[in-house]
Amino acid sequence: MSQEKVKKLYNYVSKEILNYKQDLPRHNSAVLFSFLSALTNSSALIIGEPGTGKTTLAQFLASAFTKTNYIEVENATLKGSPEITLEYIIGRPHLGELNQGNEKVIWSSFVAANYKIIDEINRIPEFKQNILLSGLNSNNWNYLNETYTAQSGPIYATANQDDAGNFSIIPPLLDRFDVCVELKSPGLNNLKMLNKNDILSRYKELSSDGIKNFLWAENNFSKEDVVKEIMAVKFSLEAELFSDYLISETSSCYQFGEKRSNQLCPEGCHYSSYACNKTKGALTIRSSRALEKFSKAYAYLSGKDVVETDDVMTVFPFISWHKLSPKRDFLASIIDAKREDTLDLHALKLLTVDMRKRADKTFSKQASLLKKLATGHFKEAIDMAEKLDHPVFKNYLGG
Repeated sequence: MSQEKVKKLYNYVSKEILNYKQDLPRHNSAVLFSFLSALTNSSALIIGEPGTGKTTLAQFLASAFTKTNYIEVENATLKGSPEITLEYIIGRPHLGELNQGNEKVIWSSFVAANYKIIDEINRIPEFKQNILLSGLNSNNWNYLNETYTAQSGPIYATANQDDAGNFSIIPPLLDRFDVCVELKSPGLNNLKMLNKNDILSRYKELSSDGIKNFLWAENNFSKEDVVKEIMAVKFSLEAELFSDYLISETSSCYQFGEKRSNQLCPEGCHYSSYACNKTKGALTIRSSRALEKFSKAYAYLSGKDVVETDDVMTVFPFISWHKLSPKRDFLASIIDAKREDTLDLHALKLLTVDMRKRADKTFSKQASLLKKLATGHFKEAIDMAEKLDHPVFKNYLGG
């Protein structure tokens, strides 16, 4: 088992290197989920004010976990700009070969890397963001008549908070990111330490030979083995039922069967008190997979061999707030409330707390209905679902 070694590595990274103030119990959420993304070859969108260290965080973790020199990671980082081109992102023709009548591509360092970092992704105009969609999804990058298949690795994108120089990130591209975090200021005490220790020089020193100089090399474990151990973590029954509850409530529609981005909830909707009525958009298959993977990874890092309901509750806002857009009237009702997070993330945390309160009262009923379905008592299950007023029961029946 590599669990203790991973915890030791994380503690070293989060306390000695990336020491940001905690906004979760014992964790900084941006460092936590960025670390777990590197560990599991997942994708993370890091949002924050300029100069908070978003790009440096991504570059350090990519360097450390892919055995790549830090300078090479800097050079392979794609820098968002309104003037960005297909050739800058993917590759360009080999002019020498082209002059001889041959078609050959010189692939960009971004495409060739076994990690992906896109700096200031929201400075790329919407119509150019489509260039990234296929490659980020499949690792296959196409130019002219050639295809480059990149090795799997972590994917990071950074984005500044909305300002006049930014563009919206299109929903299909947002959906490519498993988690979204806000990297806040390190805090006064941590900032003094970072300044004193010249943190950027420490990054480069620790990453100059990639993983060789990094702590986890001394512990002699492979990332592939760790991922297998993470995915072997089981969900408790209540954690599984709570996951069902969250996905169902945020993605269902009483009137139209399921939520769609191009339809509005009707006035006086039967589900008006549920999260589906307070948000636009719906969670996708990728979101469901991300909730499972990151809940397991979070439990694993916490030293557990079973995912509990609290683990799912911690993870859910971070896999959903960039995909579920809270409606204006809901945001207006909470905009002046005291909070530590950016408004949309705060809204999803509040909705998650509300869903947990309701879900606690339905776990036994969910389990009972599933048992009826498993034992072939379909009519009893249908009758039970019709009496229970929550979309999870209808979804269990395939509705």
